[in-house]
Amino acid sequence: MHPLLKLKYFFAYGDYNRRAEEVAPPATGPSYTDFQSITFHSWGMVLEKNWGKRAKLALESNINYSWQGNNIGVKTVNALAEMNYLLTYHLSLRAVGFYSHNVGPGATSYQMRSVSGGLSYRF
Repeated sequence: MHPLLKLKYFFAYGDYNRRAEEVAPPATGPSYTDFQSITFHSWGMVLEKNWGKRAKLALESNINYSWQGNNIGVKTVNALAEMNYLLTYHLSLRAVGFYSHNVGPGATSYQMRSVSGGLSYRF
């Protein structure tokens, strides 16, 4: 019944040993985007709360910072809210809301919002 708070951190680094142009067949384009290197940091938290034996609310937020090679970094803020309500032992009703705000180099920024719902069945 008490809320559960989780703090999280994620780090990733990627680099290709061979460039995309080297592995592509002659007279074709590269099969993947060729980044010099990708570095990614993510900080976040999750708050979960059960209400009785049937309902659960989860709130999650993330702050991400990534950059490629020597380029200026991209910052993203994500937020997610999820509500689960147990209808029967096997069937639950689920609603999810998601928001993302992405700020790239310069004055460009992107926002994304979504709301979805459905039924989940567990065996």
